[in-house]
Amino acid sequence: MSKSKNQKSKITNWGRKPYVITVLVFLTWMIFFDKHSVLKQYKVSKTLAAIETEIEDYKVKYQKASEEKKIFEENKEKFAREEYNFSEEGEQIFIIK
Repeated sequence: MSKSKNQKSKITNWGRKPYVITVLVFLTWMIFFDKHSVLKQYKVSKTLAAIETEIEDYKVKYQKASEEKKIFEENKEKFAREEYNFSEEGEQIFIIK
């Protein structure tokens, strides 16, 4: 008889505590079904971290491109003379190969 009394008391304990059931239902709803669920928030934060990493990569690439542009701007006359045989007025060019 004591076993059945213990089982009944466990069942009735759940029945006496509706707030426990309410909290469990609420947590289940918030974790899985809500518009802003924990799982969706995790995915969004993971995507955000990937995008921030990509932004940093593009900043580095932009910095390198800016440096190359600066070097080219400083040496564009030399580049044009060497690669395309450009000359100024009155100059003669002798190509030695």
